[in-house]
Amino acid sequence: MVYHNARWLECRLKMINPDYSPIIDKQEYENKTFLVIWCPGGYGRPYASPKTMAKDIIELFSDKEKNRCGAQLIFTSHDLSTMNNEVYRRDEIWFVAKGRSQKSKLYSLVEFKNDKGESVRKDAKYDKQYLEGKYGADPYLQKIIDWSSPNA
Repeated sequence: MVYHNARWLECRLKMINPDYSPIIDKQEYENKTFLVIWCPGGYGRPYASPKTMAKDIIELFSDKEKNRCGAQLIFTSHDLSTMNNEVYRRDEIWFVAKGRSQKSKLYSLVEFKNDKGESVRKDAKYDKQYLEGKYGADPYLQKIIDWSSPNA
């Protein structure tokens, strides 16, 4: 299972233009197997990849028939096309922001509450609200936020 999916993933990654070969390595830890994919930056940026690549990889891990062992996917991305309720639940979207003390803070979308104490709606437009800066990790760095709490 892991080997087959690693080969599929490796073939998909070869579709990135200009040629880009991330470092792919299988690791064992406490009787569990991890597939580590490290995509370091390079001088040839920006890279172009098929529009559905991120979604295809997420679906591979989400499909119980293809992912019979229940492998977990943890990754970072700047691709907002997958930041929606059709791909993720609120507890599966996490943000990282650097505070005034230069320390990074990791927090989940599910932690956010509105003025009435209500959670972000399950049918909310996560990508749109992210671009509006509602989740704190302001993509345009237009605001200075007190990162002591995610709702600041």
